[in-house]
Parts: sequence; structure tokens; C-alpha cells
Amino acid sequence: MKQLVSAVVLAALMAAGSALTAQAQAPAAARPTVAIIDLSYIFKNYSKFNEMTANIKRQVEGADAQLKGKQEELKKVAQQVEGMPLGSPERNQLEEQATKMQADIQVEVATQRKDFLRQEAAIYYNIYQEVQEAIKAYCERNGILLVMRFNGDQPDANNPQEVMQDLNKAVVYYNRAIDITFPIKEMLEANRPTAGQQRPAATQPGVRPRTGTAPGAPRTK
Repeated sequence: MKQLVSAVVLAALMAAGSALTAQAQAPAAARPTVAIIDLSYIFKNYSKFNEMTANIKRQVEGADAQLKGKQEELKKVAQQVEGMPLGSPERNQLEEQATKMQADIQVEVATQRKDFLRQEAAIYYNIYQEVQEAIKAYCERNGILLVMRFNGDQPDANNPQEVMQDLNKAVVYYNRAIDITFPIKEMLEANRPTAGQQRPAATQPGVRPRTGTAPGAPRTK
């Protein structure tokens, strides 16, 4: 009887040992090597980008105010022209003045528009370079080999253009675990801490804050 019990115990121990060995030898779950990122979300929510574009907006508003003042001056000159006899030297002189003022305004508008577009393009370029550097650092640290762009915004069912754009998206389905949008935004913000603010806590892929501007949850189409 004792021999039978010993044999049973020995068999159980051997089975348990085999199970533990098999479990130890089983490969760990592979980490994702592909990720997705919502660049639209990052540009909308990255504080540095918002500050820089707000600065341009203030410049545009200031330039518009100056142009409105010059247009009012032009309007006054035009009114003076209307009250003078046709062909009179005074009228001719004011007409030349009004023509020159109008041409100067048009040149100024074109020049300012070109300058503001150049500044805006420079902002987008520089911010995108920062985003690319953050993506590269994150991917090298986490073994990610490919990052694809997607848009997590929910389309407006009453807007045919948005619906068609949603149907033509390259990413049809994705798991939250491969969405690195917020970790990348977090890295960008952490590189420019503001006085009195704490650095954000580390965030895992697929985790986003619940804000009004955040894209919708992942979905299957």
C-alpha cells in the first residue's frame, strides 16, 4: 500500500514538474510592433502648437485693424472726390491719391497674407518635426517597427463628406493597445514643462484623457 501511495505521489510530482517546465518554456506574449497615431488630435491639443497659432491670430487681427483704418482714409478721400467738379485739378489730384492708396493697400494685403502663410507653414513644419522625433524615440524604446496615421474623430452622420472620408480611411479596425497618440502628446508636453505645473504621469498606449476634443473610441466598421 505504501508503495502504491509513493508511486502516485511521485507521478503527481513529475506531472506538476512537467507542467511548470512547459509553462516556463512557453514564449511570452509578443509585444505589438505596429502602432497608430492621430496627428490631428495631437495638433489640436498640443499646447505649444496652440500658443504659436494663437500668436499668429493676434498678429492677423492687428494687421486687419490697421488695414481697416487705411480703408477708412481711402473712403474719405473718395467722398471728397465725388464733391469736386469733373476735370478740376483738385479732383485729379485726389483721384491719383486715392488710386495710389488703393494700390498700396492691395500690396500690403498680399504681402501680409504671404508672410502669415509662411509663418503658419513654419509652425506646422517645426511641430511635425518634434512629433516625428518623439515618435522615433518612443518606437525605438518600445520595439515598434511601423507607425500608421489615422483619424479617431467620429464622423457626422448628417455630413456626406465626412461619411465618405470615414469610409475611405486606411485603418478600418484597431485595438486600443496600439494607439500611441496620447503617450506621444505626453512626451511633447513633458519636454516643455511650465512653471508651477507638474509633468504628466506616464500613460500606456491606448489611454486618452476624456475631453471634448478627444477623438471617439475605437470602433469596428
